[in-house]
Amino acid sequence: GIFGEGNLRQLGNHAISFRTDFYYNHVLAEMTMYPEGESPMYMQTWPSSGRAVGGFYLADNYSISASTKVRADARIDLAFTSLDDGIGKDQLEVFYPNTPSTTSLLASSFNLRLQQLLGKSMIAEVHAGYGERLPTMSETYGFYLFNRNDGYDYIGNVNLQTEKSWSGDLSLTYFTNALQVSVTGFYKYLPDYIFAKTAQNVLPMTPGANGVKVYENISFATFAGGDMTILSNLSPAFRLVNTTKYTVAKDDSKTPLPLIPPLSNITTLQCWRNLWNIQVECEAALPQEKINPSFGEDTTPGYAVMNLRGGYTFRKQRLLVNGGIENVFDTYYHAHLDW
Repeated sequence: GIFGEGNLRQLGNHAISFRTDFYYNHVLAEMTMYPEGESPMYMQTWPSSGRAVGGFYLADNYSISASTKVRADARIDLAFTSLDDGIGKDQLEVFYPNTPSTTSLLASSFNLRLQQLLGKSMIAEVHAGYGERLPTMSETYGFYLFNRNDGYDYIGNVNLQTEKSWSGDLSLTYFTNALQVSVTGFYKYLPDYIFAKTAQNVLPMTPGANGVKVYENISFATFAGGDMTILSNLSPAFRLVNTTKYTVAKDDSKTPLPLIPPLSNITTLQCWRNLWNIQVECEAALPQEKINPSFGEDTTPGYAVMNLRGGYTFRKQRLLVNGGIENVFDTYYHAHLDW
C-alpha cells in the first residue's frame, strides 16, 4: 500500500488536513485433511481472492473563538474485491450459486466534534458521526473457519453489505493543577450489523465442533456506555490514577452481544523517591451476567487483584530497570474476555 498526507495553508481560522491512501491484499489459506482410511481432502478456508481499496480523508479544525473549536472530517473508501476461479470459488457456490467474481462496495464516514471551554477549569466536547465498515475477507469468503472461542465453524457471506454506525458522545473534563476528572458517555446505533448466526441444516467440518455459523447483516445492534478517569497529584511524589469503564451491547432482539466486558475499574497509586519509582495497582471487575449463550459464554464472577511494580533509574548510564509482580495475593480469577 501507499499513502500521502499533508496540511493546506492556513485559511483564516481553518486548519485543513488531508490523507489519501491505497492498499491491495491478496489472501489464500488452504489445508489438507487426512482422514484415517480415506483419501486426503483438500480445502481452501480462505479462497484465493484479492481486495483493492482506495480512500480519501479530509478534516477541518475551525477555531470559532479562543474557547470554542469545531472539528469536521469526512472519509470515503471504494473497495474492489475479486474472487479467483478455481476450487475456492467452487466451494462457495455450494452455498451461494452464481457467486460473483468481482464486487465493489463504497464506504463513507463523517464526524462533527464541538469543543467548548466552560470557565477556566472545564471543557465540554460533543461528538456526532456516521460511519460504514467494509466486511472483512473472512466475513465474505471464509469457508469453515473454526473459532476456538465458541467451538463453531464459520462460513462467510458473499452478499454482505457494509455495516453502518450512527454514534454520539458527550464528555466533560474538569482540571486544576492537582486534579483532572474526565467523564464520557456514548451511544451507537449500528444498522446492518454483521453478526454470525447458527445454520441449523449445515454440518460442521471440524471434528467435535458445536455446529456452523454463517455471517449475515442483522437489522441493527446498539452499544451504550461510558468511562471516567481521575488523575490526582496528591503531592510532588504521589499520584493517583483511577479509570472506570462500562459498556452494554445488544442485538435487534435485545440479546446481549458476546465479548462485552462488565464494569471494570483500575486504581493506581504511583510514588517517586529519588531514583526509585513504585506503583501499586488494583484491578477489579463486577460479575458479568449479560451474556450470549449461543456464543458459548457463561456468567463470570467479579474479582479484584493487586499488582505491584517498581523501578530504578541509573541516571549516569541513562538506564531504567523495571520489575513487578502480577496478582500479588495469587487470587483465583478469570476476566470475562478470557477463554
